[in-house]
Amino acid sequence: MCGVLGLMSKEGVATTLFHGLNQLQHRGQDAAGILSYDCDSNELHLFKNCGLVTDVFQNSSIERLKGSWGIGHVRYTTSGAGEIAEAQPFLFNFKGISIALAYNGNIINANVLRTKLERRGITFNTASDGELLLKYLAYHYKDSSSPIDSLRSAVETVYKHVKGAYSVIGLIKGKGFFAFRDPRGIRPLVYAHNGDGIAHAVASETHPLHFLGYDHCEDVQAGKLLFISPDLSLEKIDIMTQVPMHCSFEYVYFAKPNAQLDGSEAYSARYKLGYHLAKQFKRLKLDADLVIPVPNTSLPAAMAVAHELGLPLHEGLNRKDHAGRTFIMPTQDMRERAVSNKLAPVASVFKGKRVLIVDDSIVRGTVSKRIICLARQNGARAVFFASTFPPIKNPCYYGIDMPAPEQLVARGRSAEQIEAEIGADCVIYNTIDELKDSIGHDKLCLACLDGRYPTDIQEAKTMRETREAGLSLAETLEDLLENKALR
Repeated sequence: MCGVLGLMSKEGVATTLFHGLNQLQHRGQDAAGILSYDCDSNELHLFKNCGLVTDVFQNSSIERLKGSWGIGHVRYTTSGAGEIAEAQPFLFNFKGISIALAYNGNIINANVLRTKLERRGITFNTASDGELLLKYLAYHYKDSSSPIDSLRSAVETVYKHVKGAYSVIGLIKGKGFFAFRDPRGIRPLVYAHNGDGIAHAVASETHPLHFLGYDHCEDVQAGKLLFISPDLSLEKIDIMTQVPMHCSFEYVYFAKPNAQLDGSEAYSARYKLGYHLAKQFKRLKLDADLVIPVPNTSLPAAMAVAHELGLPLHEGLNRKDHAGRTFIMPTQDMRERAVSNKLAPVASVFKGKRVLIVDDSIVRGTVSKRIICLARQNGARAVFFASTFPPIKNPCYYGIDMPAPEQLVARGRSAEQIEAEIGADCVIYNTIDELKDSIGHDKLCLACLDGRYPTDIQEAKTMRETREAGLSLAETLEDLLENKALR
């Protein structure tokens, strides 16, 4: 999961991109980057590094990013090694054309596509599927008198052969800015303009766009290409239409509460999920003294639970200032240490009480187990744990770091076994139907819950099995390339 932001106007965009990326920091903490294009000098400028936005960019680096076109990115590592070279945006000069790209998602058949391009003479500097996506797009971009036609043809090829989730922004030096979203629209992408058509923006969420003063926002539709010419005129091009399947986890965890995602507000969805949890708590005839949210994404749900049950809501877990998001940290060891570092329990809230703790989800069980342990250490008499998201039983192949089935605490376990694993007196989950009702539509990717994936995942499964069995990656790729279904 990452965050992207692209701007095109008549004024310099670097400072605006910096502030906008800072509003997307919750989508990626590993690295940040900005690429700008100066129409007057016909020069591209790129700066990126590992770290948070405010650490990566100083006044001096922002001043060097001259130009009125620009794309920015915050990275959450799901593929590659997490090195500086793998930070986005990426830039590729190919046959006289300079193309830059930043994206959010995950390419399932990246290894097969990479091998095909290498056999055609394309070299790679990183293991990032972002670099692969850029070079695949550039390879199929055939320069002509019409940049739109050339790009349309290249994106159509991407849609036909690139499997996975991808929301993309980019620019072609001297020719224009583009954005497109995979045919299922799995990852979010939003377009905005300032009303008079002289400034355009595309971002992963509405939040940074509103922060920057853009009021006219709309979702980039699945399978659609947006192209903005140097004269700032906009074209929307339908390329491939499939039934949308938007990531359900975005509404529960990743997006800002005020984000509007494909017609639904994240805050409203989270609040209604809490309402459903309260109904379940009543059906189970459990008794609690108070409700405690796990900061910060579960707060709307906890408010609804407390209201519906007539219980007080207490801040029993204090989130320390500047604490990062544990779920998007790259290793299990870092996640476990971060849980202890970022949450400080308020002993008086727990002592002698039966507490109902509300969290957005239970993935590996790392956070839940540690929180329950903190509650008991501080004197809780009973600990009930409620998850707004249903039991996660299957890996995600679309850009969320839950790839190994054995890491998922709900996979193959009953409710009683999950309770024993994380140390809760009772665990309560919402159902898939309650999730759909809360979000307000059923055009959702629920693969991590029900195993029904919106795209072919064969290569991802094969590569995982190869690693687990210690087999040769090269031989596995050869086998995949021989499979006509993956050509």
